[in-house]
Amino acid sequence: MTSEGVQFTWTAEETDFRQEVRQWLRANVPAPPISAYASTADAIGPLRDWERKLAEANYNAVSWPVEYGGQGMDAIHATIFYEEYFRAEAPRRLNYPGLGLLGPTLMAAGTAGQQRALIPRILSCADIWCQGFSEPEAGSDLASLRTTARRDGDVYIVNGQKTWSSNGPRANKMFTLVRTDPLAPKHHGISYLLIDLASPGVEVRPIRQVNGASLFAEIFLRDVAVPVGNLVGNENEGWQVANRTLMIERNPTESPPQLFRTVFDELAAVVSSGTGEPVANWPELARLEALTECYRWNYYASATSDRVKDIGKLNSIAKLRGSTLQATLYETALRYLGDSSERGADGLPSFLPHDFHERYWHARASLIYAGTNEIQRNMISERVLGLPREPRR
Repeated sequence: MTSEGVQFTWTAEETDFRQEVRQWLRANVPAPPISAYASTADAIGPLRDWERKLAEANYNAVSWPVEYGGQGMDAIHATIFYEEYFRAEAPRRLNYPGLGLLGPTLMAAGTAGQQRALIPRILSCADIWCQGFSEPEAGSDLASLRTTARRDGDVYIVNGQKTWSSNGPRANKMFTLVRTDPLAPKHHGISYLLIDLASPGVEVRPIRQVNGASLFAEIFLRDVAVPVGNLVGNENEGWQVANRTLMIERNPTESPPQLFRTVFDELAAVVSSGTGEPVANWPELARLEALTECYRWNYYASATSDRVKDIGKLNSIAKLRGSTLQATLYETALRYLGDSSERGADGLPSFLPHDFHERYWHARASLIYAGTNEIQRNMISERVLGLPREPRR
């Protein structure tokens, strides 16, 4: 991939790869579509079947290194894959916290034993993971977490509560942050721990969302014994490991521009055909198109950057633009489509994705997860623009 003027161009090999992926998806994506928001055991069966099919074609972790079971694709080829994946309206991944967050974290910070034991089970969905970072009083200020882990011989005794745990109702394992030194400063004394949700003392309560789905959970931990071998990284140094996970979570690869551009183009076509006016005559839609293009440039900049030190900065910018775009896009579509957007999947205009309503509500969550947009603005102002921090009052 190269940048020429204001356009990105693809090499012949990249174009061939795109066609290969597009043809495979066209032949294999389930029809009718599988709901990516199912949470009951029987409902996720089709998603497991889809994951097995991806694994058979070696498409289940395309950007993972070959030695860990992936294809070792560079960022450009991974970008192409996910562009086509969303273009085909393929199901949302069942084990996305494991595949997208824990797996790469273990590759970077886990022991060889953890990698051998856990990574194959992530790939096969034998273990489905959830993320246990946020707490009732520790969301944006994650380092304020209160869940404790007290060392007792070969185990930690864990007590506390996690909330808004992504994938919680479907998971059997959780990667989480706990406080192992309550006397240490806020960002110290934190450890990164892996917990089996079948352990005595664990209670998982699904959180029912306004759209009827339950993809988040409250997780209560009462005297839960966790083997010391489940510690990732060093004790009391979990904040550094968590920052690695969060930087990965902000990576825009799995939210390609086409995910948003398709909806925008079709929305603009509906508005233009109904009024006879071009998009440029609608300031709100013109602004939305500008946001879409800005995101596209940030997305490709992240994918093509060969300077590792810039990745965290680029990811924060892309995450901010992407979440703002998602929320604005679906809010605008609802306003312009009016009643037609409220009729349910069977009555939606044909151009809209079958899971439009679920995507609308997920877009609201995108303003919060992986660090709220306010947090991202702070990070960009300090780490990218070099602006001083506001003094504490």
